[in-house]
Formats: sequence, structure tokens, C-alpha cells
Amino acid sequence: MVGKLDKNYEILDKLLRLGLKSMDRITMNYMGFDADYATSVVKVGRKNIYTCFDIRYELTPTRIRSIKLIPDDDPTISKSVP
Repeated sequence: MVGKLDKNYEILDKLLRLGLKSMDRITMNYMGFDADYATSVVKVGRKNIYTCFDIRYELTPTRIRSIKLIPDDDPTISKSVP
């Protein structure tokens, strides 16, 4: 499980470094991203907000979107960095 979380984090971090905040799930799967693994899931209204350590994102049936770093002062989600 930790290996899958680390791989997901690596992919999300790479997207952020490239300035991307969204990508289709097929491409993410091809890169090795496994949407079944996250460090937390929080329901906010009608959305599920996922985290992988200190990165937050949303899943839709076709995309991973709103990828961003969780601010250090965000009280809503506790995070642990790999």
C-alpha cells in the first residue's frame, strides 16, 4: 500500500511541478496512478476531496482535477509528508 501511495504522490507532484492542475484518468492510469489509494477522503458538499500526503485533488469519472498543495496552515485536513 505504501508503494502505491508513494507512486501516486510522485505523479501528482510531477504534475504540479509542470504547472498542471488537471489530467484525464486514462493518462494518469497509464502513468501508474491508482485512484483506489489516498491518505484521506473528505466529503465537502457533493464532492469528495482526496489527499495524498500534502497534495489535495478531486476525482471525476474521467479526470483528476483541482490538484494543489495543501497549505501548511489548513486546519481541515491533517497531513503527513512522505
